[in-house]
Amino acid sequence: MKVLWNFYNFAKFVTDKMPSQASDQFLQMARNVSLVIPVLKAKASTSDQSYTEEDCEELAGKFSELKNVLQEYKTRREEAIRSVGSTAKSQRVLAAMERRWREPPPNDFRSIPDIPTVEELLADGRSVFLRASLSQGKYPSAQDYLDTQFRLLREDFVDPLREGLKDYFLIK
Repeated sequence: MKVLWNFYNFAKFVTDKMPSQASDQFLQMARNVSLVIPVLKAKASTSDQSYTEEDCEELAGKFSELKNVLQEYKTRREEAIRSVGSTAKSQRVLAAMERRWREPPPNDFRSIPDIPTVEELLADGRSVFLRASLSQGKYPSAQDYLDTQFRLLREDFVDPLREGLKDYFLIK
């Protein structure tokens, strides 16, 4: 029984931190655990187990909630993929955006200078760490919100300068 509680706590934690990943990985496991709980409940009433029928009912309720949340995330993700388009390219872009959100930023955005360096202006711009702004839902933290918005705003300012310098050096 304790193993199931530990699994529930772990699955809940992962679901809170990475909902799209969790919906793929834990939904079937949560369904399978829900099938085992009635067996444990029957054993609780017939033997001297360290858990009661009430414990089993509480755990069954928690797993039911978790399954509903995971199913909702999975449905929302599938709808987002359909709304973006069903092409393989748009699915790769969406998957890349989700992966980027799981990555921690390489540095604190507060340490990034407001004025770009010469190296940044001469670089190709692909090495810039950017995450898409969330249009629905909430950010994991205020730090993530500020980090995302600062980097996007700064890149909106730096990219035209970078492109202008490339054009200038190509013409010259």
